[in-house]
Amino acid sequence: MMCDCPKHVRVGTYENQVTFDVPAHMAEYRARRIAAGLSGLICIDRCLVDEVLALWMAGIRTNGSCCGHNHVPPIISVFPEYIPAMKAMGYQVQFNPSRPYAEDGFIPKTVRA
Repeated sequence: MMCDCPKHVRVGTYENQVTFDVPAHMAEYRARRIAAGLSGLICIDRCLVDEVLALWMAGIRTNGSCCGHNHVPPIISVFPEYIPAMKAMGYQVQFNPSRPYAEDGFIPKTVRA
């Protein structure tokens, strides 16, 4: 399944996103964002909203995601302590050439590039 992004949406443009408050189970992450001068909000690509919200409902703390906008492989990143839970839920690690030994990024189940 490809993502639902319009063809003009490019990686890094932050188009086609929905903004959410950082969820309560990620309060520490929210505090760090605010301390760094960022907002207490998270933007999620529309193509991944349902999947990321489901992960939050399962207690998983995410720290980034991108549907790939039909240009690059999609990814959902989690905090390291959630890697075993993601694998237990059947998620496959998304290889990252800039961090070849990292296992904190996963291939979304709902979007395939």
